[in-house]
Amino acid sequence: MRKTDVISVVVPVYNTASYLRQCLASIASQTYRDLEIICIDDGSTDGSGEICDAFAEQDARFVVRHQANAGESAARNAGMALARGEYLAFVDCDDWLAPEMYEKLLHHMQQTQVDIVGCSYVKEFEDGTSRRIENAAPTKAGIWQQHDLLTYVYHRDAYRGVTGYIWCKLYRTAALRRHGRLPAFRRDLVLGGDILFFAQAAMRAETSAYLDEALYHYRIRRDSGYHEQDERKWWQMVVTYERLCRYLHFCGVSEEILRWVRRFLAYRAEVVAKMAQANGNLEIRKRAQDVMRRERDIYCQMNEDHPERIVEYEEILQWGQGE
Repeated sequence: MRKTDVISVVVPVYNTASYLRQCLASIASQTYRDLEIICIDDGSTDGSGEICDAFAEQDARFVVRHQANAGESAARNAGMALARGEYLAFVDCDDWLAPEMYEKLLHHMQQTQVDIVGCSYVKEFEDGTSRRIENAAPTKAGIWQQHDLLTYVYHRDAYRGVTGYIWCKLYRTAALRRHGRLPAFRRDLVLGGDILFFAQAAMRAETSAYLDEALYHYRIRRDSGYHEQDERKWWQMVVTYERLCRYLHFCGVSEEILRWVRRFLAYRAEVVAKMAQANGNLEIRKRAQDVMRRERDIYCQMNEDHPERIVEYEEILQWGQGE
């Protein structure tokens, strides 16, 4: 590998002092050493910013910036603006990496000359247990074309290991700049900005590849944004998938792939409807049900092998009849 093959690792940081040292240490101790580790402290109040500063004092590869709280998307955008590497990666500030993750991803990228390389991940639960995420069906060996990547990412039942999560990927920076600048994370979304970013990255990538190893450790925290039972926040996931459908349609993606995305839009709406029902938020429940009704035919067709899902879906659509 050439000495110029620098990987810029963007880490948005906000109030994760209990986990941050493990996260940053796992990046600093990577077997691949040519890293630019960019930490954007997004107005932390628990000492997380000071932890970043301490790492920077000990390791010149760390670049730390402090900003007023503006949200995860703004922090990621700020990190990308500082990135100078030939390759780009993201890490969430409460997760950690296997020691050889970037060495393996970069080696695979240079062997295949693709624009994105991904790997699988491990879910780490609060009770100390963990579960590797596996694909239920085999993926194509070698180099993937754009259609292959989109199929594996959005056909989630069969290919959960591939995933559209941004953090178990390595991106060729030049490929992401094909339209003149890097894609940006949407600042108006508390949840879902990473989903739209990955879609833009996938549409700019000509080829990709997958390493069937679980090299990223994803911490499941009940108090994190993705695991709070807050239907108001989760409604943004429905908005995100509606935007995703429009974007992929605009890009000319095949109807086959769009159907998988619309199926997941319906599922997200179902999740929000259940949260809203449990929390007594009838307004959001009705909005979610409206999306479910609109996507009902797609959802049922795409879940013919899972009749229990269809039964539950239909039951939720009946909630509030006569209200």
